[in-house]
Amino acid sequence: MKRKFASLLLLLFLVPGTASAANWVLVKETSSLGWKMYSYVDADTVLKKESILTFWFNSKVVKPLGASEKVQKIEANLSTHQYRILEIHVFVNGKPGSQSLTPTKYANDSPIKDEINTALQYAVEGTDGGSVPAPTISSQETGGSQPPPKNEGAGDISAGADTTASLFTMTIMGTTIPEVQDVILEIMTREKYTLEEVNGNKVVMGRQGPSVLFIPGVYSRVRFNMVARDTNVKLMVNQVDSQGPQSQQQPIAPLVPLIKEIRNRIDGTPKEQITNETITPVAETATTTGKTLGIRLGAKTPEGYIVVDKVEPGSKASEAGLTALDVLLEVNGRPTKEFEVKDLQSYLEKKWSQKASILVVYSRDGKTELATIKD
Repeated sequence: MKRKFASLLLLLFLVPGTASAANWVLVKETSSLGWKMYSYVDADTVLKKESILTFWFNSKVVKPLGASEKVQKIEANLSTHQYRILEIHVFVNGKPGSQSLTPTKYANDSPIKDEINTALQYAVEGTDGGSVPAPTISSQETGGSQPPPKNEGAGDISAGADTTASLFTMTIMGTTIPEVQDVILEIMTREKYTLEEVNGNKVVMGRQGPSVLFIPGVYSRVRFNMVARDTNVKLMVNQVDSQGPQSQQQPIAPLVPLIKEIRNRIDGTPKEQITNETITPVAETATTTGKTLGIRLGAKTPEGYIVVDKVEPGSKASEAGLTALDVLLEVNGRPTKEFEVKDLQSYLEKKWSQKASILVVYSRDGKTELATIKD
């Protein structure tokens, strides 16, 4: 025991980067009032034995005058949905600060549920034997983490989805919108989301994140848009996180397991066969050849949605079925009332120049329709 304690102390006081390399995976990023907070899971230390999951978790707060990190070893009991902190090691501006090797009491897993779910993606069966990881290095803030190891028997829950994609689209076969809505509500409320809105073609769920340093946590809002197509339903899902006046669209990858579960429950499609039908940009600098986008936006409705002013004959927007006076409700999962008219026009033109598909939910004569504009 003394030898192990001495080894831990030695690792703590090594220069960052000389300790055993950590495969930090960014879980989430929060910005507010001039500071940023990051949370990471060290994928190489994640171990699972029966219902007990252990992993190293790093929360880093970056302020204008410095940064602080708290590297913690977490033990999560998956059967009771609780966790406890086995070890805590604090770093200030990259230098070791305080530490505690006394385990805390078990608590509800909600404050670090995202981290636990991410760790499960990397879980392997085995026994615990990790060491204190080094503090976060700069490459982690620019996406320098390695992909998850290909564990035998471990499902790749993000298969078929770009980890940077912000919209997930799929077609659920042989169903109706009310049936899809029922399954969405069941699965999302199980995950501690609360219902914000439900109507004929939409479900909006929200979940409040934990407070950090007396600052309210991030509020995550997940939108499910549905359009009936014969006996099938086209489902589009996106997530927007808000904190104070700031909001930002988030990568859809963490929600992919729930999205796949929704379709699997309804039409029985195996989860590993479900892919994201959204077409992502080919390249940031790509240019479009051939037909133009051909859509010009007009005024806003009293509800704040944006009306199509003109669609050029023979353009891609025309081929997709859009016409003048259509009311655009959502574009790529975002309500148009969140945009100014000129900003949405710029957004459409930018996506078109990138050869990205544009999924539009619109209203015509009181009926909701879906159009996909693609090159």
